[in-house]
Amino acid sequence: MSENNETKFDPVTGQNVAQTPQPENPYVTGQNVAQAPQPENPYVAGQNTTQTPPPQNPYDPLAAPQPSNKKNMKILLGVIFGVIAVIAIAIICCAASGVFTSKNKKVLKAAKNTFVPNELMKDLNPGTTLIAGGNYTLAVELAGETDGEDIGIKASYQQNAEQKMHSVNGKVEYSGVSVDFHEYMDEDGLLISVPKLYPDVFGYYFNEEKDGYAADILGNKFFDAFDDLCLTSMNDMAASAKMSADYLQVLKENYDALEFVNAPKATFQIEGKDVSCKGYTTTLTEENVDACLDELSEVYDTYNKNTIDDVKTMCKELGLDDEDLKDFDCNAFDSLKDKIDGMPDLDVTFYIYKNRLAAVVVTGTDETGDMELDVEFRGGTTPTQNTFITYGLNGDSGTLKILGKTEDSVDKTKIVEVYDGEKTTLASINYDYANKELEIETDDGDIMATIDNSDKGLVIDMEDLYSASTLKLTLKRGSNIKKPEGDVFDIGTASEDDFYDLVYDIQDLTRGLF
Repeated sequence: MSENNETKFDPVTGQNVAQTPQPENPYVTGQNVAQAPQPENPYVAGQNTTQTPPPQNPYDPLAAPQPSNKKNMKILLGVIFGVIAVIAIAIICCAASGVFTSKNKKVLKAAKNTFVPNELMKDLNPGTTLIAGGNYTLAVELAGETDGEDIGIKASYQQNAEQKMHSVNGKVEYSGVSVDFHEYMDEDGLLISVPKLYPDVFGYYFNEEKDGYAADILGNKFFDAFDDLCLTSMNDMAASAKMSADYLQVLKENYDALEFVNAPKATFQIEGKDVSCKGYTTTLTEENVDACLDELSEVYDTYNKNTIDDVKTMCKELGLDDEDLKDFDCNAFDSLKDKIDGMPDLDVTFYIYKNRLAAVVVTGTDETGDMELDVEFRGGTTPTQNTFITYGLNGDSGTLKILGKTEDSVDKTKIVEVYDGEKTTLASINYDYANKELEIETDDGDIMATIDNSDKGLVIDMEDLYSASTLKLTLKRGSNIKKPEGDVFDIGTASEDDFYDLVYDIQDLTRGLF
């Protein structure tokens, strides 16, 4: 990316210099400035036409190598990525909601037109819709090998948020041993059945008095907190949608409060052509980012404070103290607040071409020097199919490239990192959307998958899962939740003798089993 004029401007991480570097610069390629080659993209030809002036001290390949700044740069840039993640989520959420005000509508409309789903995301979308509905069944089948032994798992999770109940049942097979299990929970209590360990069903009832041996050992405070924790989790099935809406409202309000000013035009590449783009700049300060994170943290606490307090109470009843739990209250928003302490002002400029984003450029300066993060959306089948992310700190920079092309019905994507003259392919992803076949290649192994989707469900069948396992996920609308059958061992009222008999019985039943 280069500009015609000088432009100003961490469920979270990130990063950003006053002069914008080209997508591939002499510091990335490791060559002299005057001989730096033009960027090469096998999928989208061309590059930025406006040249960035060479630095006063061009890179000398014969000079003694200097220590790499990569680690320190990524730590500092990580803070910026985290901050930008907040504003990016705000923009995407607001754009998806269709909320446009006169002050921000140009950027929002451009974001909505840019962040459109590709074919893979479209085929996976029914899954998110079904889960959000709150009444679904998720089945998992896993087969593989560990420590030379075969392992297999078949399990099904069913949820009905409206009726406030769920169940998990299935079978685990390992080293020739098969164990069935069945868990069920509603507003009355919790039932667990593991016939291989004990023939009776373990029962625990929230609304009954706990006057047995377990209460003598653990204390009533422990069980009061456990009861509240379980009942809260049942209510959370319905509350999760409201929490998401509250998060969105905070993001909307904070985004709407940002002030945008016109920025000088700049030239970027879209669909292999150089285009002139209008710019709109807003400034993120530590103060306004901190305020937004405070509001997001308040939403989190509103829906999770009781759960956190219950778990802390249970832990204390088990012998832990405040020192052991000192970090327990900290959420992701609080962690990010700590990381932005002393954050410099960040100028964020959105460059727009024909109602879509061409680039987002973030710049700032602190005691370590100039920082910059450039995100260029170079287009393809979707505006984001080819995306270049260039990050830099005080002249040291790297680039993450998402290189995509579509051949016939196959979306092909490579993710490549370029740093200090070295190119590393992080992953290759091919998705044949006509046959619903997905192939992912990484250094850790390969994944082959087929996807079968409809309004009623989604099936993801994976083979060669890192050359060791197969995994099949089946998600469908609706549930058929049943209670475990059998006599009940009531944990809340069982006496000391009952528990000792239980232990002896389990020892007899499992002797020689494992």
